[in-house]
Amino acid sequence: MFENYFMKKHFLIVFISAILISCSSSDDSTTTTPDDDNGNIPLNTLTLLKIELTNYINGNATINTLTYSYNSDNKLAQAVSENENGIFTTNYIYSGNDITLLEYSNGQSRDFIYESGIITSSTHFLSNSTRTYQYEYNSSQQMIKEEEYVGQDLLCTKSFQYGTNDNVIYAELPCNNSNIEYEYDTKKNPNSLLYPENYLKIFLNGKNNVNEFTTEYSAGGNTTIFITTVTLEYNSDNYPTKKMYYNEAGELLNMEEYFYE
Repeated sequence: MFENYFMKKHFLIVFISAILISCSSSDDSTTTTPDDDNGNIPLNTLTLLKIELTNYINGNATINTLTYSYNSDNKLAQAVSENENGIFTTNYIYSGNDITLLEYSNGQSRDFIYESGIITSSTHFLSNSTRTYQYEYNSSQQMIKEEEYVGQDLLCTKSFQYGTNDNVIYAELPCNNSNIEYEYDTKKNPNSLLYPENYLKIFLNGKNNVNEFTTEYSAGGNTTIFITTVTLEYNSDNYPTKKMYYNEAGELLNMEEYFYE
């Protein structure tokens, strides 16, 4: 979004700890009790194998399938995105438990710089230019500001506010002329099965799942508000198996299906 909803279209991309592989399956879509009263998230017991994203536009459905593979240490090694336009692959390179480099199948890459265990900057190396991101954190090590540069020029500054469980509840996105307010469920975010926690911080993924977000968009002196509601189904481990995104008219916009092992 944020790499949660719209940003995660590529990096899902969006935005956890090492994965403990179990033999359980995610096909059970029953709803069970939430985590304990303190909001503690149990150790991972599943592996996320695939996410199937379906977008509905003018009555037509387009599907993008994200498939994940892991190295011998059970860390995410590769994500493969496949849709009608072809296949796009991302390889994850580590130093210890930290993701330090992404290598893309289009020849581009993105690196990550750490200080005291958190990511302070990253650079996306494009074909003919670079985009650099600088991150600022609060005393709780929550990322509250992101500055995006094209070359040496500041393109955009984004800022974020947090609620419980490291969930972003408000995002100010001036480059998109928009602000977004988020609400959450009490269940477990499946991105926690993919990435280290310090990596998730810069892609604004907390411990829970968005179940509603309100976008305020300003242009030409006018402000428009869009409310998107997310309906979720869960497995017996409290991870979502399906997310369905609806607009205010009740029209299904997108659907995400999650497959575990």
